[in-house]
Amino acid sequence: MGNSVTFRLNPKHAEDRAIIEWLDANAGTEGGQTALVKAALLSVIQENNESDYYQKMIKEVQVAISKENEVFAGTVKEVMQAMVNQLFAGSLAMMGQVQKPLQVEQPQQSLSPLSVSEARCCRAEENLNTEVRELEADNHNSMDMDTRSALGSLFDDED
Repeated sequence: MGNSVTFRLNPKHAEDRAIIEWLDANAGTEGGQTALVKAALLSVIQENNESDYYQKMIKEVQVAISKENEVFAGTVKEVMQAMVNQLFAGSLAMMGQVQKPLQVEQPQQSLSPLSVSEARCCRAEENLNTEVRELEADNHNSMDMDTRSALGSLFDDED
């Protein structure tokens, strides 16, 4: 490309007339029409460069946010899975504690006298059986109203 650019403006065209009017109005303050055209072109070039820079920055920020969202979603998924596993394990443990005493067979009584440890074991088993019977007999009527309403809202219970 050469060192000079030549172009003509035709006052019959509206776009060219707008350029001519702008040049006439501003050429005196910028040091002539050539200096004004150079300043206008440089301004457009700088705006384009800034626009490109900001577009690149926006894309980089969007990529970074997307990656962080993926990491966050993975972390939330892991935490939620761990919580579900803990709740499930706790439920199984509670079910096992309630069912074990019901599944235990009563040892056959021998004619020999009971030792102290066997007597303690039997008392502990009797206490456990009593607690199980109390839990089975317990119903929602013995709950206070706050607990009952909290459980009702948790399980969408209409009672």
